[in-house]
Amino acid sequence: MLIKVAVADTNSEYLSRFVSALENNPAVEVLTYTDRSILRYDVEKRKMDVLLFDPSVYSGDYEISDRIVSVMLFDDSTEFLP
Repeated sequence: MLIKVAVADTNSEYLSRFVSALENNPAVEVLTYTDRSILRYDVEKRKMDVLLFDPSVYSGDYEISDRIVSVMLFDDSTEFLP
């Protein structure tokens, strides 16, 4: 069974390291996003099993299907709106 993992972040270095860590696993397909509009289109139209996202790329302005396991990524520099 192929698991499609989407990672959305504006940090291209982070995305590259993430893909490198998983690219040798034949059971995982990694999709990467840095653009909000492309992510939105694919969340609505493309099959993915897991979405790991940074708030800089997804801000909750549309709904993510409950069939997708979604996880917000953050670090010490992440700013949250009140």
